[in-house]
Amino acid sequence: MIKRKNKSMLYLIMFILIMNLSNVTFSEDHYNNDNQNIIMQIQEYKAKYQLSLYRSSKKILTHSSNERILRYGGNPIRLIAYGAYGIISEKDFDLSNFLNILYNNKINFVRIWINYHWTNSMSPFSKGEKYNLNLHSELYFIRLKNFVREAEQKGIIVQVNLFDACAFNGGNRDWGNNPYNQSQNVNGFISDSYSNSRKKIFNQIAGPVWDVNKKLIDKVTMTLKDFGNVIYEVMNEPAYNHTMFDQNFHMAVIQTIRENLKGGIGSKVISVNLYIHSDISWANRPEIDVVSFHVKPNEVNFCKKLYLPNKPIIISNDGDFSQINSMQTMDNHKGLDIKKREQRTIDFINNIFSNDTIGYYHFEFLDKGLYGKSWRTEDYNPSLNNVEPSILNILKSHIPINPDICVPPHSGDWIVNNSCTLYNHAKVNSNVIVEENSLLTIDPNASLDIDLSRNYLLVKKGSGVLVKHGGKIY
Repeated sequence: MIKRKNKSMLYLIMFILIMNLSNVTFSEDHYNNDNQNIIMQIQEYKAKYQLSLYRSSKKILTHSSNERILRYGGNPIRLIAYGAYGIISEKDFDLSNFLNILYNNKINFVRIWINYHWTNSMSPFSKGEKYNLNLHSELYFIRLKNFVREAEQKGIIVQVNLFDACAFNGGNRDWGNNPYNQSQNVNGFISDSYSNSRKKIFNQIAGPVWDVNKKLIDKVTMTLKDFGNVIYEVMNEPAYNHTMFDQNFHMAVIQTIRENLKGGIGSKVISVNLYIHSDISWANRPEIDVVSFHVKPNEVNFCKKLYLPNKPIIISNDGDFSQINSMQTMDNHKGLDIKKREQRTIDFINNIFSNDTIGYYHFEFLDKGLYGKSWRTEDYNPSLNNVEPSILNILKSHIPINPDICVPPHSGDWIVNNSCTLYNHAKVNSNVIVEENSLLTIDPNASLDIDLSRNYLLVKKGSGVLVKHGGKIY
């Protein structure tokens, strides 16, 4: 005779063994009260099982502290972006069709701003007559979440910029429209009329302004923490002529992001935006995954000199005024010179990706033409009608055709946990371990130097190493 407790557990085990848990459905009405505990245990186990399946099949953007590359789903990836920063904020901008355009052109990256102060319609903050910085717009965050979800389904990485230094400069287009400007909100800050002073107030990591900033970080990360296609960027151009860079503020934001993402199953990649001519060694710390730079045309030769050990680099053309006619000013962006923009784009890409190992360098193209006749004045009106096909053709030609490229780490054991192919010579000063159900392929004319006198090659059950004719391991 089986005791009642043991009998219930036996039923639970039998149920788990015979049912396909990913498709189980049942009604509690079919069971009496004595079996409610069993049903609850089955529901809990099913939820855990489905979450496990989701995690195992989900592609996650990752960066390991011992290598320079970004990986997506375990494989090295080169990111190439096209877009404009305020598209989330414009409710009439067709985000779904925009992502379709990117996907159809093999573009795998886009950068957006959370708080776009030139917006015509939406903001992360709730707004009546003025903004309330302590309340968030649920419609905005639904739009943000839907965008990131659809981008994930299409394999497109989204860089989410949390804060912007440009918005604290003088003038009605910047500080005048900034929700943190006392004249624009009901919260009573920030009131200082001098840009350097208000930047210092914003960078405080204690007090009412930090409370607002932390709530915004919390809201963004809680909204996106389970998506595998997100890069969290601290601030746009804090040191790029905007004198707003503050290490303590950056680290406080990074620590808040890290803490919030602990419970999520998505990407945990964090980036910082630094000035090309500043001391970039600050970013060489484990809390930071990616470093981005905004480069002008006359600085394009510096791209390959931007190097930090074990840090992927994103180069952006943001700030490239040569996209427009040289006789025009920032206040009058009319009549974009497409031929000049095309040539500048080619120059950028050639300098960034020449002899590049996949995953080291990445490129972001800000298309100011998407904004319309001008890009931040009263004419600002982003539209899909302004997408430039010739730029997309240039960009997509540099997306690698081999997404399964093997890139060994700079240090530590090389653990191959996804099938991949080595296309060039690689030297590994450690052991090579090919995990189960993975195939390491050595392409013709490629070679893998393991130094077998000191290290070993371990091929686990169900895995393999394929050395094609002309390739070699030694």
